[in-house]
Amino acid sequence: MVATSLLQIGRSWLQLPGRVRDVAVGAEGSVWVVGAQGGNVYRWNGAGWTPMYPPFSLWDPLQGRFVREPAQKIAVGPGGEPWVLSGNDGKIFRWTGRRWVQFPGTAQDINVGADGSAWIVTSPYYVPPAGEAGGTTTPGAAYRWNGVQWLSYGRPMTVVWKNPFGWVRAVGLGRAISVGPRGEPYIVTDAGEVFVWNGTRWLRLPGSSVSDVGVGVDGSLWALRDFDRRAYSFSGVDWYAPPGSATPAPFPDYYTLFVSPMVPRRIAVTPSGVPLVVNEDGRVYVRRGF
Repeated sequence: MVATSLLQIGRSWLQLPGRVRDVAVGAEGSVWVVGAQGGNVYRWNGAGWTPMYPPFSLWDPLQGRFVREPAQKIAVGPGGEPWVLSGNDGKIFRWTGRRWVQFPGTAQDINVGADGSAWIVTSPYYVPPAGEAGGTTTPGAAYRWNGVQWLSYGRPMTVVWKNPFGWVRAVGLGRAISVGPRGEPYIVTDAGEVFVWNGTRWLRLPGSSVSDVGVGVDGSLWALRDFDRRAYSFSGVDWYAPPGSATPAPFPDYYTLFVSPMVPRRIAVTPSGVPLVVNEDGRVYVRRGF
């Protein structure tokens, strides 16, 4: 993935070169992505993407050889160390400074707070191997790494449907997670609702149709909402769309209504509260001020 410059898209957004699967920002400001081709890990150098670290491989006893594991999702620790989920089945890896180390369990999303706390959301269909030590056991739940094993924080209650007697609520399956500066996790459920862990229980934030959330070191909270292709900021009371918050696309708006690749799917936030967005087709954008 070769990059040479930023491309201006409208007045509010800049397009970073290349196509990516995911984007993450460290507490110290480093920006990382997983490349769309090959699942390699890259870091933004101010003008382009620099490939970082060798790909990780696992021994496959059936094939009798090491098999390369492409990355799918990425998170960044406070010191700039990347965590990744493999694209094959969500295996969890962290770069130690010398090599990739695999952690127990699998996940569908991962994020690391400015305090260094690592959180994951497990796959909704995950069944752990028998006797797995320190792994994850509850599908679609939030887990935090305590240095030895993943600790479960369960799943929030989410709205499922409405009947003549009122709203029916059930356990929601998490699908995305982001972590605030003090280690507080925000989880997005399969119903498009956002919850935050307050230390004792999950609290639901207002709004719906959310596909992903991101939190900056300054505490700024952003979300992507599917129905109008905008990035929303949280005021502390409700979500609002700042001027120019409609996420960019290289085609007129009427065209994006029918072309799913233009829909934003992933968001990350810089320490100063500037969002970066990845579209379904892998284009990555950053709001001006980056």
